[in-house]
Amino acid sequence: MQHIILIVGASGVGKDSLIKGVSPMLESINFVPRFIDRKPDCNENNFYLDRQSFYLLKDFFVSVWEANSHIYGIAKHFIKDGINIISTSRSAIKDFESQFDNVSVIEVFIPFDVLKERLVRRNRESKEEIEQRLLNAKKEIIAKKLYRFENSKDLKDSIQDFMQLIKVICNNFHLLHSNKHKTIMDSRLYNFFAPKNNPSHILHFLGSSDSGGIPIHNCNCIACESYRKSNKKNLATSAYLQTDSNNFILIDCGTEDISNLFDGKHIKAIFLTHFHADHCLGLLKLRYSKNKIICFHPKDKNGFGDLFKHKKSITYKALEEFEKICIDNISFTAIPLLHSKPTMGYFIETEYENIAYLTDCYKIDSKSLDFLKAQKIDICYIDSGAYNDNGKKDSNNHLDYKEASNIIDAIKPKEARLFHISHKILAKTQEQNLKYPYLL
Repeated sequence: MQHIILIVGASGVGKDSLIKGVSPMLESINFVPRFIDRKPDCNENNFYLDRQSFYLLKDFFVSVWEANSHIYGIAKHFIKDGINIISTSRSAIKDFESQFDNVSVIEVFIPFDVLKERLVRRNRESKEEIEQRLLNAKKEIIAKKLYRFENSKDLKDSIQDFMQLIKVICNNFHLLHSNKHKTIMDSRLYNFFAPKNNPSHILHFLGSSDSGGIPIHNCNCIACESYRKSNKKNLATSAYLQTDSNNFILIDCGTEDISNLFDGKHIKAIFLTHFHADHCLGLLKLRYSKNKIICFHPKDKNGFGDLFKHKKSITYKALEEFEKICIDNISFTAIPLLHSKPTMGYFIETEYENIAYLTDCYKIDSKSLDFLKAQKIDICYIDSGAYNDNGKKDSNNHLDYKEASNIIDAIKPKEARLFHISHKILAKTQEQNLKYPYLL
């Protein structure tokens, strides 16, 4: 059985350096060389082939594409049983997906300002060519199974993170066939909302905004207009994980259409942060599921709507403070947060990453803060949904950027992202260089 992992991304993001770095540590994986009509450089695993031969040997290749005035191709006979890693063009994805059943795509990316600096520094292209490359980097990638990898760290650290992501994908592939499932994920989940600056390899987001979402209905601010022109949208903050047993665990489900998004997928559990509509609205439809689903949540006698009265397929379990629940080798510890309703964040421990998920709060008390300080946190996601205009917050139930940054500094995660962003905050952050970025 063959599994193809395609490595794609704009020129200058460091794809070849990452592949060169991980290949000695992944000896069981087949790193497929490319054919190219120029002599390869020291970072490339390529074979030279003259331009005319590409056309004469068309049936020799799985895919042939042209980029930056050169022709590239992947030979069919170089692809072996097992895992195959191939550096290729975004335009070639459809060729592989049409010929192979199991194709995963990793998009390597870096922030545009860093990419521009790299392209200028390597001094290969004219100013016009660099601008064209930057435009190409903004194009949306369409793939059935898409992962995104931000290559902004030191090369040594990036190589380790990249290797970990490949291992996650390989584990999914082996479980897929050992369990005889036909599919792990489809484009509805991968592309519905996939923030390009999400550092996690295992925690995926359906949205990272406040309850209003972006764009706001009929709002013509700079942020909302920008989203409309790019045909983008950001929904209320919610996320999910896929376990090694091909089950799904939801963290909040404020998206009304969530039952359709996960149709055909086994939802093992839901970890609800609180019973505000933008975090639990999807339960109204999901409770009609043919499967039994357990929903863990903070103690709240009121809940939301008639969810407790008409539970249907959902079993509700209130969590104690700092109670730990383990599902498919992933553990969730409930962390009390201070908000306008009883609210829990979660410390998520996995084989790959430890994540602090701290949504909707105006404060984290000393007991919760001490708990977080005692953990080894790889990534912290924290609420920063209050808009601060010259020292005046527009919400007393959410942290603002400065308050959230102080908490991040206190608990010292390896990486941090802010979420629960509003259109007003987004418009303002476009003019600022923030120490901790918002998840977008």
